[in-house]
Amino acid sequence: MKKNKIKQLGIVGFAVLAGALASCAGGFGGGEDSSITTVNILVFQGTGGSDWVKEAGKRFKEANKNVSFEEGKVGVNFKVRSAKGLSWNSEMKASGDDIYIYESNPDIYSLAAQKYLLDLSDVVEPMVDKIDKDVLERLKGSDGKYYALPHYEWFPGLTYDKDLFVEKNYYFADPDAESSDKEVYTCAYGTASFVADSKVAKSVGPNGVKGDYDDGLPSSLEELNILCDKMMQDSVSPIILCGSGHYYSWYLPIALWSSLTGGDGMRNIFCNWTDAEVDVVDGWSNENAFYADSNIATPTTKKAKLSDDNGYLMYSMANRYYALAFCRMAYDNKWIDSKQISNSQGSASEAQNWFVNGHDGTRYGMLWDGSYWCHEAADVGTFRTYETLNPGQKRHTAFMPLPTQLTGQVKEGEGKKPTLINVGNSVTFANKRVATNGKIKAVKEFLKFIYQDSELAAFSEKTGLTSPIQYDYDMSKLDNSYYSDLAVMRKDADVLIESSPSVRQKKNFPFFLIGYTMTLSSFTSSSGKQITGGYLDAFKIQSETETAKHIFEATEISKESWDKLDR
Repeated sequence: MKKNKIKQLGIVGFAVLAGALASCAGGFGGGEDSSITTVNILVFQGTGGSDWVKEAGKRFKEANKNVSFEEGKVGVNFKVRSAKGLSWNSEMKASGDDIYIYESNPDIYSLAAQKYLLDLSDVVEPMVDKIDKDVLERLKGSDGKYYALPHYEWFPGLTYDKDLFVEKNYYFADPDAESSDKEVYTCAYGTASFVADSKVAKSVGPNGVKGDYDDGLPSSLEELNILCDKMMQDSVSPIILCGSGHYYSWYLPIALWSSLTGGDGMRNIFCNWTDAEVDVVDGWSNENAFYADSNIATPTTKKAKLSDDNGYLMYSMANRYYALAFCRMAYDNKWIDSKQISNSQGSASEAQNWFVNGHDGTRYGMLWDGSYWCHEAADVGTFRTYETLNPGQKRHTAFMPLPTQLTGQVKEGEGKKPTLINVGNSVTFANKRVATNGKIKAVKEFLKFIYQDSELAAFSEKTGLTSPIQYDYDMSKLDNSYYSDLAVMRKDADVLIESSPSVRQKKNFPFFLIGYTMTLSSFTSSSGKQITGGYLDAFKIQSETETAKHIFEATEISKESWDKLDR
């Protein structure tokens, strides 16, 4: 079989998950042996799992079975455990872990300053030309040395059901298609034409390029609104989001904000906030947004040129407001499945299973989650369930390129390429303790091993996830077309990460995170209640009064807060 290969250049990812430390997985390859060097590895519990590193460890162990890493010892063994929600300062001092492969936004700059991390410059520097340049600042301490390596990336957003879209003709039609080949659909949100069957030419999609991966998908928020309404008329639930993970509710607003703004705009905002001109909200009109009876306020805007003095205005961008407003409207119109989000015990795995296999006769158009979901679902057997129920069939889903404008339909040659924002900040680093406990050689050699091209390829082929490093891997080895489709989209996309040479950002890393730990997910509601679980909690607690306008204003950054940041 001819190999289908793709060159990967990525970034890194995930965000903080509140939760107790959960240890699992033990050693492999014979357990503890005082005659062998034992390296302890802590892996984030979730997303890519730990099987890949166990397999890599076995290969390294075999290749080095006659090597002495410590005086009086020959060979190496590994013990792997998994955890979520670490308190880095206390955990690193107390734990016996040597290597950390983690996505919970560890603050490398701060941890290095506190002398917790091993200097990995001799591991990273030979790879610098292969690592995405936007990532490099994220890996440095204040001394300019490298204390971490990038690990995997994931992106927040929507996944759509390709099988359903084909079956129900949920693709927008090429405006030049014959009228007999189109189904005109009119609702409160506007009028649009869908393809009448799979042979009809589709619209060019958000990127404005005909004949590629996003043809026929919603190119504007207006088209996304119309699509959701059409699904409701077909008794399809447009969007599913897990009930217990309301903190996931920032995924879509962040992704929409990024897509509407574009890669260059978001990179200027989050990497340096200088010389970037943006539209910011400066007031409110009396008109409703999206449609006449939406109860969604329409902002008035002005141009603002960002600088180090007024960088806080990045959070006042009109595109951020419209992204929030769409989510508010989706909740109001019950486009987000009410059975799932009303169930506080509803897990991400359950929502993923409902999306893939349906639930109580309901089918779902789109899944509100991160791009890692497919690997998680495969791990717990969700796709095996589908294949058992549907012998000989494979499930087809795909990460959705999101709208790039507010209204209308993108014309050929006038779109924007996808903007994927890597929010996980997944990194690999080592406890400085190994410099004194005799394990430094084993740790550094193992890191060099897992970051060689063949092992990076093995990681991607095992998990479907990618790293922000240049390497080749064989997509034909992937079990699910979801990740091969995402790889095609990713190759065309602007991929962003919050990584900046700015000392202000480095010294205030949690402040700038646009994920779980940032102010965008925690705010005071209109009644004075503190919201910590994300936007959906605010909608549910005060469904009538918690407007998109209030949440937007409550999550803006004041000049006073900005000026207090250490720099």
